[in-house]
Amino acid sequence: MSELRPQPENTPILPFYYVMVVWGEKYVDMLLDVTLPCLLSPGNLPALPNRAESRFLIMTTAADRERILGSPVYAELNWLVQVDFVEAPWLESDVSRYTRASRGHQEGARIAAANDAYCVFLVPDILVSDGALPFLHRTAQAGKQAVMVPGIRVTKESILREIQSSPKNRTGAALEFTARELVGLGMRHVHPGDQLYNWDNPHFSKHPVICTWTIGKEPGLLIRAFHLHPILVKVNTAESVKLLDTNTIDDEFLGLNFPDWDAIHVETDSDNIVLFSLTEADERNVPLAANTATVEKIRAVAYGSLSNPLHRYYFTKAIKLHAEDLNEDWEQAQRETGLLAYDALRLSGTGMTAVLQYVDGRTMVRALAARIKSRVLGFPGKLLSRLTS
Repeated sequence: MSELRPQPENTPILPFYYVMVVWGEKYVDMLLDVTLPCLLSPGNLPALPNRAESRFLIMTTAADRERILGSPVYAELNWLVQVDFVEAPWLESDVSRYTRASRGHQEGARIAAANDAYCVFLVPDILVSDGALPFLHRTAQAGKQAVMVPGIRVTKESILREIQSSPKNRTGAALEFTARELVGLGMRHVHPGDQLYNWDNPHFSKHPVICTWTIGKEPGLLIRAFHLHPILVKVNTAESVKLLDTNTIDDEFLGLNFPDWDAIHVETDSDNIVLFSLTEADERNVPLAANTATVEKIRAVAYGSLSNPLHRYYFTKAIKLHAEDLNEDWEQAQRETGLLAYDALRLSGTGMTAVLQYVDGRTMVRALAARIKSRVLGFPGKLLSRLTS
């Protein structure tokens, strides 16, 4: 278990604003059939002390709103926490799905910041372990302002078949998995695209933003990742929200919102929280080609255009996704991969030359321009004061 300081009895109850951006039949189906039932499990929303102060913000289209309102799971959700539908006209505009989601995240962050609340950033096609939400609340009470977790992808079709064939997990509208049950389930259905991140895979990913290691024959993975999902974020100011004009919640935004990285908690023990992302079998597949994992390939990602200093910090954390008790094998794997991470993240001797051969010049220029733009737009007052002083 992660070591968080125990909280005194008079610790304040902190409001959570759940942010859900969803549109389209298949994603609304997942929201109603899987994601909301997981959040309704006895150890999640029903167990929280902050429900009266919290809000569940849903951004969707008019047609999808009617489907959600007519579902039994919605009635259960709204009984536990106030649901607010937020107007989202951009969802029906001609922009990419990533832009639609990012606009929704920004709007949710703006509403949360105005109410001094924490954002719980959700997506409509995830499985979440029972007890995850109270863990987030305890972590916030302990002083953390962001919680980062991996979102390993699992094959949607096969994992749903197994869930549907084993109704023991279903309790009324809720779908209940202990953390270890969910790890065991997810490990049987890791998506082929995410299998390429495993260090021993003979077709190792050509862009390994995540690295995974199996521990003997145990159901689980040791994970080191440059990109993690910010499931909980305290958006501190309207100025921080403005950063999302040119940024996403998992890119430069967190590093600029939290200059003190001690406020960011990377959860390393799946006993506290498990999240799996459901992905269709034919999505995110790439042609297989022989490729071997090396430190040089990790270093190229670490210092490439899609990684920043905070991403490199995440990679120093050994995240243990386990269905059984941790043992010496896990400790040994953590030590060995820690040395590997240190080697990959240091730049000495010919290290920079090794990095540059993997970096496309045009991509680097575009990324640099985007970062300069985000800083200029994010801090106009400070910039003007410096220019005029």
